[in-house]
Amino acid sequence: MTNLEKILLQKNVSCNSLAKKMNVAPSTVLRRKKHGIKNISTAKKYSKALDVKPQLLIEL
Repeated sequence: MTNLEKILLQKNVSCNSLAKKMNVAPSTVLRRKKHGIKNISTAKKYSKALDVKPQLLIEL
């Protein structure tokens, strides 16, 4: 389970609602949910939408 997937579950946020909030396609969020977030710029975008620290989203 990726860090993004864990946070989505904790916050009870769907991929579709996150995609709408970020103005991206749902498939983009699903891809990050499945494979994880590997770079800081992507982590910053998702963290802003989810109101969490970017460090919590990065997969090492």
